[in-house]
Amino acid sequence: RKIEEGKLCTVRLIVKKQKLPKTLMMFVPSKHRECYVKETSIIDPVNQECIITAENLNCRFISLVKETLRYRRVKMCETLLERTTKISAKLETIQNYSYEKYSKNIKTTDKGMMCVLGLLDECTRQGLNRQINS
Repeated sequence: RKIEEGKLCTVRLIVKKQKLPKTLMMFVPSKHRECYVKETSIIDPVNQECIITAENLNCRFISLVKETLRYRRVKMCETLLERTTKISAKLETIQNYSYEKYSKNIKTTDKGMMCVLGLLDECTRQGLNRQINS
C-alpha cells in the first residue's frame, strides 16, 4: 500500500483454485492448477471514487480475464458502479465457458452487493437472505 497524489493505492495477490470442467482441465498444465489474480485498487477521497482492476497472472496462454470496477459517488447516498470486463481465449470453447461462468458469478455478486448496501427489503423479497447465509 502507498499513497500517491492523495490516493490510496493497493496491490494484492489472490490465489484461487481452478474450477474448470475436467474436459478443459486437460489443457491446463499441472503447475497452473491454481489461478493467481492481481488486484489493484485506487481510492480517491477527493473525487469520491474507487477503481479496482483484477486480472489473471497465469494461464494467459489459455484465457485472459481483466475486470475493472469503478465506484463513484453520484449524490448523497447514491453510488454508481461501472463494470468493464474483457475475456479472451485462444479456444472458442474456453472463451464461451469463461463468459458463461463469469456471467453467472456476476449475478451472484450483484445480489450480494444489494444486501451489503443495506437493501434488506429487496433481499428478503427475492429470498436472498437464505442463499447468502447458507
